[in-house]
Amino acid sequence: MMFERGDLFRQYTKVVDMCEGTYLFPQRGVKVAGQVFKGDTPSFTCSPSMYEFAVGICEDEFVWEDSVLYDKETGQELKGGDVISLKFKDLSWTKPKKKTFMLNGEELPLPDNGRWRLFLVIDLPSVPLKVD
Repeated sequence: MMFERGDLFRQYTKVVDMCEGTYLFPQRGVKVAGQVFKGDTPSFTCSPSMYEFAVGICEDEFVWEDSVLYDKETGQELKGGDVISLKFKDLSWTKPKKKTFMLNGEELPLPDNGRWRLFLVIDLPSVPLKVD
């Protein structure tokens, strides 16, 4: 995204607001020429095209436009810049492990559609039932 110099300060203010209530330092939510800013407070003296700002925070880490996140429920891969309208608390940096179940000592995957049925066939020895 291309910024004008005034936009840089507005974007940085958004990062500062994002960090409120976290342990993250807002200046680490700014990249200059692809590198995370290492100073105290950015002064934005470089060309505006050299700056990139975090778009969110997920699991106490900054999310960048090109960050790869995963939906915790579906495992769907998403780019940081594509999920601005979603809650980052519903996302994770790691792909969720595929849900499985055990059958006869063998681990089997659950279907991806979220709906499944498990039928158990139990072979019981023939035992006469006593009815009083």
